[in-house]
Amino acid sequence: MNKKLLSFLWIIPALAAFGVYYNALSNGFIWDDPIVLKNQLSAFRSIKDVFFPPSGIPQFGIHYYRPLIILSFLIDKKLWGSSIDAAFGFHLSVIIFHVIITVLVFFLVRRILKGSKYGSLAALVASLLFAVHPIHTESVSWMAGRSDVLTALFFFISLWFYMKHLETNDRLWLSKHTGSVSSLHRKGQNAKMLGDGRSMAFLLLSVLAFLISAFAKETALSLILLLPVIDLAFSSRLVHLIDAISQGEDRKRKGEKSKKKKQRYAGDMVRKISWWSQFQFKSYIAFVGAAVVYFLMRNSALKEPTRRPFQSDVLLELPRNFINSYGFYLEKLFFPVNLKAYIPEVPSGIVFTLLSIVVLVALIVLALWALSKNRKTIFFAIAFFLLTLLPSIMVAVIKVSETPLAERYLYIPSFAFSLMAGILALYVPLKLKGSTMLRKAMSVIIVMVLVAVTAVYSVQTVCRNPVWKDDVLFWEDIVRKLPDEGLPHLNLGLAYNETDREKEAEQEYIKAIKANYDEEGRSTAYNNLGNIYMGREEFDRAEECFKTAITIRQNYATPYYSTALNYWKKFNSARRKGEQPDIKLPQMAIEYLNQALKLNPQYLKAHGLLGSIYFAYGKHDLARKHLETVLQYEQEGGTAEAARKILEKIPR
Repeated sequence: MNKKLLSFLWIIPALAAFGVYYNALSNGFIWDDPIVLKNQLSAFRSIKDVFFPPSGIPQFGIHYYRPLIILSFLIDKKLWGSSIDAAFGFHLSVIIFHVIITVLVFFLVRRILKGSKYGSLAALVASLLFAVHPIHTESVSWMAGRSDVLTALFFFISLWFYMKHLETNDRLWLSKHTGSVSSLHRKGQNAKMLGDGRSMAFLLLSVLAFLISAFAKETALSLILLLPVIDLAFSSRLVHLIDAISQGEDRKRKGEKSKKKKQRYAGDMVRKISWWSQFQFKSYIAFVGAAVVYFLMRNSALKEPTRRPFQSDVLLELPRNFINSYGFYLEKLFFPVNLKAYIPEVPSGIVFTLLSIVVLVALIVLALWALSKNRKTIFFAIAFFLLTLLPSIMVAVIKVSETPLAERYLYIPSFAFSLMAGILALYVPLKLKGSTMLRKAMSVIIVMVLVAVTAVYSVQTVCRNPVWKDDVLFWEDIVRKLPDEGLPHLNLGLAYNETDREKEAEQEYIKAIKANYDEEGRSTAYNNLGNIYMGREEFDRAEECFKTAITIRQNYATPYYSTALNYWKKFNSARRKGEQPDIKLPQMAIEYLNQALKLNPQYLKAHGLLGSIYFAYGKHDLARKHLETVLQYEQEGGTAEAARKILEKIPR
């Protein structure tokens, strides 16, 4: 194929990446998106706040340190605003990142297969599969799912520069160990110094990209584990050293005709240089240093609570969760069907565990075989998958999240799948023994399979993108697939309630209470059900729900606030109707609000309601104190607007 044409092949996967996600541009803000946009971003008022978040940010994750994600949200908000119409811009940003990453995948695969006649075509296949793989829909179609995309962007940039550093460093090393055979040596000391400078520049750029990637998501730290694998797979030192020594010996022993003796001499020289010389130990120090900087900044920014020690029953689950998590992700990577945005538990069952063990052991054996047979690209692909997925596996093992598994965690590891597909598709026919006709037939079959797989993946991706269009579609999809789980019913009820489908919301809350749900979820469901009854002015029925929510979970501030609001509304409803209200209700409301604030001092709605009650009874100083607290943490939204209006009425 024409070389100029090969250099532009990356355009095909880039267009495919944009094309399959084009319909995601009409998606809105769902699930956690409004919380981020309305309640959290206003707290970040400087670059310092981005890297060292202020305290008291509503519903801000105490275990997450992702300043790059916050910065990307702030940039999008500046460009597009934060209204519902701004969703287009937020989704466009993520899709553009995915397109850029797809192009990076093309050039990374081409570099990995450097020197191969079919490297560009393999890169085309790999990047095309990466572009359209439906496992990426959660990362690309969901605004808040961008963390894996941004992590991948700088992860692959770091990988690219590290391979450039490795290539340059190998030439410098060969210059040192082969003397006049090296072209660098022949060009003189200036050339060597230039090579040193280029190697250091590539290393620094790689380390910088690695640190930025970690600021997007902590899973980027897996690159440190991957560095020795890259060196082992792609260092050309020993290969070229044997060749260089052999050539040098040819010149030194012109009268020596024995090929075996020359090879023996070269082998003896290589054995004198340890195989450890392939590893860039000094380079690893730079990456470890960057990781130390990351952890120092993280620990300074976050005040994480001490984790509870593992219980004995949990310890028994660790090996099973570890193995079955790998099995789950391998299944979804190769068979991306029945995809779910919410996965409440690690698959269990003896059959699934045994199959996962067999597949995992087979992968490890294949990787070791590939390394021993100098099939180092295959070794790299398998190691890349296992190591880059390891941080996400640990999420399931140590249970740091209510969702131990997530399809978006495969965004970076799926590069290994794409790389293997590109290699096998083009190299299997070449390795076939037999007639040219057989090889051509096999090539045609492989091309047809690739076209079919790409088409199926593309259709799956396009059809799945609208799941993230709005909360109703999103949670209806999950409820269909997980009808016995409480959280999807709870959130679908919230979505129905937001769209004035009150009766359907009530039914979903009732299903959440009856479903497989923990105490926290059931308490929330009772609270939300009480809100529906309060809206209908069924105050006694609402109070019963709120009190049940408190009984189930006494340290949950929301039902205390809801009870107070119910009392206050009941009091005002009676006055509005000309009835004699219970004069104890306002004081009871204040007591419940104080209890809510004791549990959550930054509960802005509780501050707002307490301020309005104090204002109604002429206690202006107390009212101002609570209303100003609201505006200290929130500048936009209904609570802030109500607080601002009351403050305007309070005389100075």
